[in-house]
Amino acid sequence: MLGGYYLIDVETLDEALEWAAKIPSARYGHIEVRPIVMREAEVAS
Repeated sequence: MLGGYYLIDVETLDEALEWAAKIPSARYGHIEVRPIVMREAEVAS
């Protein structure tokens, strides 16, 4: 079941985990943190 998602731009995994811990549903549910890999052509745009 997908309840929604957040897309944040941070420099490190530790920073992403800090933000994930602030999400209210993290207290009772599960939060999954995934990196987004940008292709070189997308970065140059």
